[in-house]
Amino acid sequence: MPFQNIAVRQALTITVSGAGSSVVRTLNANVLAGSTLVFVGTAISSAVPTQDQAALLTTPSGGGTWTGVTNTRSAGTYAPNVCAAVLYNVSAGAPTITLPFTVNGSPAVDIKVSGVILEIEKVPSTSVVDVTVTGTSTNATSTSTSATGVLSQTDNLALLACGGWFGIPSNPAGWTSYLTQQNGAFIGCQVSAKNLTATTSIVGTVSHDLAVAASAVMLVLKAASGSVLFYEFEFNSQELPASESSIEALVARNQEPMASGSTFEYYSGLTADAGTKPGDPTVRLLQIRSGLPAGISVSDTLRGSFRKSGSPTKGSAAWIIGTVKSE
Repeated sequence: MPFQNIAVRQALTITVSGAGSSVVRTLNANVLAGSTLVFVGTAISSAVPTQDQAALLTTPSGGGTWTGVTNTRSAGTYAPNVCAAVLYNVSAGAPTITLPFTVNGSPAVDIKVSGVILEIEKVPSTSVVDVTVTGTSTNATSTSTSATGVLSQTDNLALLACGGWFGIPSNPAGWTSYLTQQNGAFIGCQVSAKNLTATTSIVGTVSHDLAVAASAVMLVLKAASGSVLFYEFEFNSQELPASESSIEALVARNQEPMASGSTFEYYSGLTADAGTKPGDPTVRLLQIRSGLPAGISVSDTLRGSFRKSGSPTKGSAAWIIGTVKSE
């Protein structure tokens, strides 16, 4: 069965000291309809007399109905708490997310929170999380979750968070880091993601400086099934060679770009490294695979304008015809 390219579409970092009973944030960009939002992070009380007790996440609000709240520590524990929550099938827009916390059974008064809110695209509309595993450590230089067991499908995205009283955590090899926070003014936390392509059981492990107490949580999110759709454009190799990076684009879909009232999709961080056109090595291919809107079709018409990021002249500025392709 083919699967779509599950990926992190955007991530909002949170590092807070002196928060009250909740942390409120609005994502930097509008989310796509059908995406999943995930919060993973670490929280602890800073208020006397509950100082250094675990701050437990309760059900977040904003954007829809949040589920799957996970806390690695119990109320009254003297240790930072790594926590997570999930929102399936979010509506398009820019939701404001409220993350509420309790300490020893009562609303928090003064807490430290380090974590990330992530938007995950190309996921099912329900039952996105295949498995959630946790782990704790004491007086150790690494912290691991338990094993996931055999996964239900081959294509997934793993999200790993580790937090505690440690100096500098390390992003695990082969993972993408979304937060590396040293303990101090803010509570220590590492948040990482990795695409998986097999059903093999995995363990999430984060190395860090010696920590009196640390814990970790890992969520494995399933990719949506179905054909993978992507945009493809053709360039003269001299206009945008394969070595060119940080290309930005405006794309008009199913409309003429110069017509009054036309709207555009904006993309950045692109590279013309998708190979060359079969039979014509002078034509280089650029593909856009991440951040595409819902509802695209192979019958859509595309016009794209491209340039080297920050340069008004380098690269192609013409409205190049593109296609929506399937694999």
